[in-house]
Amino acid sequence: MNARQRLNDAVLGCVLLERRIDPYVRPLFDRTLLRPLQAAVQWCVNVRRRDEHLGLAEERAVPGEAAVAEAIAQQMTRFVRRQYRPGQAQRAGNTKTYGVVHADFTVRDDLPARLRHGVFRTPATYRAWVRFAGPGPLAPPDIKDNGVLSIGVKLLGVDGEKLLDDERWTQDFTGISAPAFTTPDVVENLRLQRHVFAGTPVLYFLDRS
Repeated sequence: MNARQRLNDAVLGCVLLERRIDPYVRPLFDRTLLRPLQAAVQWCVNVRRRDEHLGLAEERAVPGEAAVAEAIAQQMTRFVRRQYRPGQAQRAGNTKTYGVVHADFTVRDDLPARLRHGVFRTPATYRAWVRFAGPGPLAPPDIKDNGVLSIGVKLLGVDGEKLLDDERWTQDFTGISAPAFTTPDVVENLRLQRHVFAGTPVLYFLDRS
């Protein structure tokens, strides 16, 4: 184990120690400090970002995005091949399944006109499967699992073309338990995947600060 891995593990150990006392201090912390700290952190993030004049939910491809996405896939493949024996591989992310439930997904009839696109165009109710999962890439005990949680929603009986050709009449939505995704773009996600492979994921966030 090199010095960077030891530093990563030391910081993570402090986080795990905090989790032991978190239930006793969390209610008071949330009432008094959560919103001010969230606002301060968000300001620190935004003040360093270049204003691209994007609208709400609007995005723009970063230069070389396709190549970076392929590099992420290759990096995660390397991790899976190193971590698991042949025939025993698990997911490279959102690995731990907490539960899968059958649900009804209802498109309400009072949506504003600006939101009525795609599956939200007309009121309807779709059958759906919802998966709640942990962050991964491994599946340790909950006390040692400190990432955001993921939510995957698959609608059934949806008309229209699919981006992937191995499934029809479905539509997928993904979400997480945090107000923002772990990384801001695919370039940073590739950096995170490389840290994960090196055993220093915590250092990615320290490097970003």
